[in-house]
Amino acid sequence: VEWGYNFHYGLARYLDDPDVHMFHAVLHAKISEDIYHENRTMVEGLLYVLKQADAAQQASGKPVGRLPKALFRQAVADFFEDKPRRELQELWEALDEGFPEDAVRYKKVFEDDKDFNQSEFAELLRNQHVTARFRYLEQLREALLDHARGGKVTLSDMRRGFLTLDPAVDEEDLQQMIGRGCGMPYEEIFSTPLHRDNPDGLFELHV
Repeated sequence: VEWGYNFHYGLARYLDDPDVHMFHAVLHAKISEDIYHENRTMVEGLLYVLKQADAAQQASGKPVGRLPKALFRQAVADFFEDKPRRELQELWEALDEGFPEDAVRYKKVFEDDKDFNQSEFAELLRNQHVTARFRYLEQLREALLDHARGGKVTLSDMRRGFLTLDPAVDEEDLQQMIGRGCGMPYEEIFSTPLHRDNPDGLFELHV
């Protein structure tokens, strides 16, 4: 028990670190562990775009591992086209702080140092991603509560609530969100006595 308290206390002390913040949120079920995989996919996608921009600047068509800072910024802004201007400005400031040169070795931006930390730019980007996910989940929660009746909701109302907030969500992601809203995997919903007896029955809302 004492070890557990010390562990949680230690986490709380370092919540300003994006990795600790993410782990703490997953540990307390405030956010799905999918956020970790999303972050990795995000970084891999961004590095691919930066590499393509790099190759496009070379006569040989082959990347050399660095980009003029202006092109780096443009590639990042295009990749995160929905990111607020204020957050982009914060990223540019972090970039200038860590990489004052005119050209950016983009792989180095995301490399771990000896303490397994990354550049201020990379850590800020990850923190922005986690914060955006919290905002999105809160909006989902409000959308569900708008359709709830005494803390309960039908599957059709849950689907309607999610689609109201995010009309472009694909069916697989939608089913995952419905499952989380019901507190069980989506496939198991249809084997519950409540659904078998009454497909339009009310489910306890887990938000």
